[in-house]
Amino acid sequence: MANADLIIGMNSDRLNQAIGKIFSNSGIRERLFSGSQRSSFNDVSFVGKWVIEAPPVLELRAPTGDEWNTSIKADGNEAIPREDAFITNLHKLNVALSTSDSNRQTVIPVQAICTVDADGKNFSLHAHAAIIDLSAASPMDQFFAKAVIIPQVLSAVNQTLKGIALPVPALPGVSLTSPEVSIQNNRLLISYNMVEHGQPAAPVSVPDLPFFILASQPVEQALVNYIVTSQIQGKRFSKNGSEGGGGFSAEYNANGRVDNIQVRTTNDPTMLSAEVSLSMNASAGINTPAGYIVKGGEIIYEGIKDAANQVAKVMNPSNW
Repeated sequence: MANADLIIGMNSDRLNQAIGKIFSNSGIRERLFSGSQRSSFNDVSFVGKWVIEAPPVLELRAPTGDEWNTSIKADGNEAIPREDAFITNLHKLNVALSTSDSNRQTVIPVQAICTVDADGKNFSLHAHAAIIDLSAASPMDQFFAKAVIIPQVLSAVNQTLKGIALPVPALPGVSLTSPEVSIQNNRLLISYNMVEHGQPAAPVSVPDLPFFILASQPVEQALVNYIVTSQIQGKRFSKNGSEGGGGFSAEYNANGRVDNIQVRTTNDPTMLSAEVSLSMNASAGINTPAGYIVKGGEIIYEGIKDAANQVAKVMNPSNW
């Protein structure tokens, strides 16, 4: 994984599933994806209605130059190109205009240019501008599109995108830079570096998976160090019992402490290497059974295994 210590990636399928669930709610669909407005143009009164009949579909690719050139923001101005922009398609935008003399209805293909906005380590998706070709539209149609359709469509897309939660990393013991957001090969990529490594660059290559998290070995090591230091090192333990048979038994009582434990990551993220030093003492006059050292070793093994489990738990995005 080049250029970044932590990369979170997802393709459009995961995001569109979330949008589909939002759109399937009839109350939300009626409130966000349809509307009507009475207005006038050149002293001609009309009623305009609009309905988005299918859920918006995110296409994680950068807008082309022509798409930027035909884009219009909610305030009527042309949008300025951005690196973190991607396309959202509205394939079934039904528009109807009614005057005293005529009723016209048409389906207008509209796209929205969306961006990923980061506030610290929190993210939001935002509808930045609409792509709509008005070159062949009548003056009234152009007026209604700019005054009503574009602001309303961008508002609907914005409200939809607010329902999508992007993962925010929470790694104890690891300080990360602010994120670098990029769009590559139908994927949204969010990249971080450890603070000491400076700002990340856009990744060169990523796995062909719907959703993934890639962490560098330094991130894993910092996380392991935190868990070991805060939860294992200095931990006390004790064992007591008896051994023997045939009418003879030897009782023992042993106490110990993990004085120092050094756990290192390996090239295999599922394996850890550990060095452990212990302080142990037994009750006076009692010979510790030979098998006890093995049992004591199990305690340390369990501690190391617990550290690995804690790392896996923290790295699981469902816990973020």
